[in-house]
Amino acid sequence: MNATADEFGAAADAPSLPVRSDVQPKRPTAGRAVTTRAALLYIAAIAMGSAIAAMQRGDWSVRTTLGPGFEALWGNGVLAVVALLGGGILVGIGTRMAGGCTSGHGLSGCSRFQPGSLVSTATFMAAAVAMTFVLRGLG
Repeated sequence: MNATADEFGAAADAPSLPVRSDVQPKRPTAGRAVTTRAALLYIAAIAMGSAIAAMQRGDWSVRTTLGPGFEALWGNGVLAVVALLGGGILVGIGTRMAGGCTSGHGLSGCSRFQPGSLVSTATFMAAAVAMTFVLRGLG
């Protein structure tokens, strides 16, 4: 409640909650933050999503390439691996610089009207549109 009041301000007519002295606050438990059940559900959801995508595509074969567009730009060899590795590093750096990922800014930050998230999301979208035009021009 204190963090919410710090973030949004306390309402003047907000009732104060009684404080119970017999209740000890929960301390964070050491160990895994995600339960085994949640991890298995996540893996099952990935498999189901993949199966749905394969059914929609009408092809159950396993693909080991990223498609003809990627191959036209980077090929299949070492250059492709370097491009993917470099892209992953740049995404990590960008995430650190922007203070979060695209989903976090777009969903959580923008819904709270955080100025940094609004600017970051607008920048992500503009960069994506620009890159689409660049890649279509190269293809």
